[in-house]
Amino acid sequence: MALPGRNTCTCTWLLALGLGLGVAVTVLVLADTADLAPGLQASTEPSADGNTPPVIVVKGDLLGPGGEPNRSRSEASFRSVCTMLAGLSIPYAVTSDSVIERHGLAGGALAIFPYNRAMSDGEAQAIATFVERGGKVLVCFTGRSDVLGWAGVRLRGWRANPAGHERGELTCLRSLPGLRKAVTWVSPQTARADPLDGSEPVAVWRARAGGDPELAAIAGPFGAFVALLPDPKPGELQARFLRAMMGLVMPSIWPHVIRTDPASVPLPTRFRTLDELTNWIDSAAHATPGPPASALAWTQQALESLRKAQTALDAGDPDAALEMVEEATRQAGEASWASYPSVPGELRGVWMHNYAEPSWEEALAQIEGANLNAVFPYMMSGGVAFYDSAVLPRQRDEPGRDYLREAMSAAQGRTVQVHARMLNLSLLFSSDSTRRSLRAQGRCVVDAGGRQLDWLCPTNEANRRTQIEAARELARYGVAGVQFDYLRYPSATSCVCQYCRKAFERYVGVRVRQWPQDAVNGGYRGRFSLWRRQQVTRLAREMSSAVRAERPDAYVSAAVFPDWERHVVSFGQDWKTWVEEGVVDFVCPMNYTRDATKLSSYLQRQNAWVAGAVPLVCGIGVYADGHQLSGASQLLEQVATARAHHSSGFVIFNYSPALSRDFLPWLARGATSTPTCFDHLPAHQQRRASR
Repeated sequence: MALPGRNTCTCTWLLALGLGLGVAVTVLVLADTADLAPGLQASTEPSADGNTPPVIVVKGDLLGPGGEPNRSRSEASFRSVCTMLAGLSIPYAVTSDSVIERHGLAGGALAIFPYNRAMSDGEAQAIATFVERGGKVLVCFTGRSDVLGWAGVRLRGWRANPAGHERGELTCLRSLPGLRKAVTWVSPQTARADPLDGSEPVAVWRARAGGDPELAAIAGPFGAFVALLPDPKPGELQARFLRAMMGLVMPSIWPHVIRTDPASVPLPTRFRTLDELTNWIDSAAHATPGPPASALAWTQQALESLRKAQTALDAGDPDAALEMVEEATRQAGEASWASYPSVPGELRGVWMHNYAEPSWEEALAQIEGANLNAVFPYMMSGGVAFYDSAVLPRQRDEPGRDYLREAMSAAQGRTVQVHARMLNLSLLFSSDSTRRSLRAQGRCVVDAGGRQLDWLCPTNEANRRTQIEAARELARYGVAGVQFDYLRYPSATSCVCQYCRKAFERYVGVRVRQWPQDAVNGGYRGRFSLWRRQQVTRLAREMSSAVRAERPDAYVSAAVFPDWERHVVSFGQDWKTWVEEGVVDFVCPMNYTRDATKLSSYLQRQNAWVAGAVPLVCGIGVYADGHQLSGASQLLEQVATARAHHSSGFVIFNYSPALSRDFLPWLARGATSTPTCFDHLPAHQQRRASR
């Protein structure tokens, strides 16, 4: 339907809300795009059915004399209502005071006025015509007296809520469909209104700081009034209250508000709607392997709940219909999580600190409960040990505490393996006195600018002996494995210490006159780069041999940078050679990215470099700096991507109570729903057999 002098256009607006919903909502724009609040865009695409949505949201752009300071309040109120409608998948149109003033209010069944403080005579007349033709109004907080009359109230004024005490609770005085709890609501002021004849109170609001309750909502034969400003950060309960008021004012709107088709049920994972999931299950039914049985069962339950919702809606019971739609949404969510199959024989791990919160016992119980099977806590760096070490300084905070022994004790009787991680050459967590001592001994790397960095030089024999013996010490604890991390240089221009100069000159057989320029950027650059990676690889070989000599059945692995081709030059980390020589039993590239395409590219290239010589275990950076994942669905997609590229498992960075709360339970619903173990490495089994 086109308004006089206007083009009617529609857009599909995808909103990801704090309500846990992200769904496509058809929005009909009954105004030029200039009339909309910033962030609302109009397109020229027609709506799916060509019909005007039943709900119209009116932006308050007529502010009146002295009203300009209230523009931000008007914008915020308008956005709040749009956000609530979109979060509940309710189609709506948007217009404004000035458009109604010029062109009237046509189409739709219910008009919502979020904050419209200065309606003109022309707009008021258009609203009266709208109501006389059968439309209803829902007015918030303020308005002209004649328009408020249509809403069923007489306004007496406003009360400013005490500063800092704007939060309160809205309590319904009668049963409202889909709303069974008090609603927290923030409003800096409360309108004071009296019901007109034929109107009745619906809800009251009381500030949490105390005081008498205020009438918060009133409904009459032609509309309703809400005495509060729309909450600037609306949640699910505020949206449900708005929906209930809409249904109370105009019961005929329920079939538009309560959607019972599978395409309207949003999902939190790779499938946007239940309809998409159902189609996938149908198409995959004859594949090998087919869709998980649990996903199929949950999907069938969700579809049955939708059928019950439609039956209740047909019977005029919106409360029961909403309850069944909510149940269908929950069941569809379970189906979507369960659609990720559980893969046997893979490593499922988490990188950890040297400690575990709230305790090792509770952390490992949660990890095992999600059917993960490995943890990789760091237990040393180049300048500190978190276990009982004879070669490294002990950490000073709790000098008698042995974190590795605590981890091993908590792992007893569990299916979770402990792989002690070495932060090899980094001096992370080292004391200032240890760093000063290592610098004084000439054991730290030196960059091209002559600065000593907090990093051990891998060429220095004292550093090598310490690293090798520390690896041997960790193996003696009976750990399932030892993992190398930070086994590299800190930059492309280090190390150029005098010890490195002598060793490199022996390697090339000449004296390098312009040191370090000729080595870093000059004619010896290529040979210097090769020599650097050889120093790190030699240390990796020696530590690996020490671990295997001490404990033949222990895994040796490495956490490495994702782009071997580039990082072997910049950081001297030649993990492709480690793989080819069997220095490591498996490798964990730290594929930290939010970009699914980039992750696929990483894995494709890494598979080519590994060439099946050892298992490739994908590192996923849930909490990696600069690459944090947005939620469990993104983690599941990365796990699925790793599996699609034949990864032998995954390791998540980094364990915390938040990871256990916000991510692991959703893995366990499908992707890790069955336990498994990782113990199938040929070279590893041969060493075990020869012990």
